[in-house]
Amino acid sequence: MANYEEIAEAAVKREMEIIGEQIAIKIAKETEGIEIDDDGNVENITGEGKEVIGNLVSGYEDKVGKVAVTLISKAIKEAGGAELDLPARIEERM
Repeated sequence: MANYEEIAEAAVKREMEIIGEQIAIKIAKETEGIEIDDDGNVENITGEGKEVIGNLVSGYEDKVGKVAVTLISKAIKEAGGAELDLPARIEERM
């Protein structure tokens, strides 16, 4: 089973492929509760993981649209995050 840092990183890496490294990392760095390096590696999540992941996905959704939620949900599932407590809109797309 993955932890919140691992699934956040999976989300960032997926978005890096879609919207580019700089924008994907910028959005993650602006998300409260995520500590991320300049290569897209999530170093730490502070606060409630479910909420932080929800905020991260919302940031990408604002930039890319609803397709971001679907793609990130699949990336989270592939990373082994399906057993974590996640926002409903992510769980329903897994």
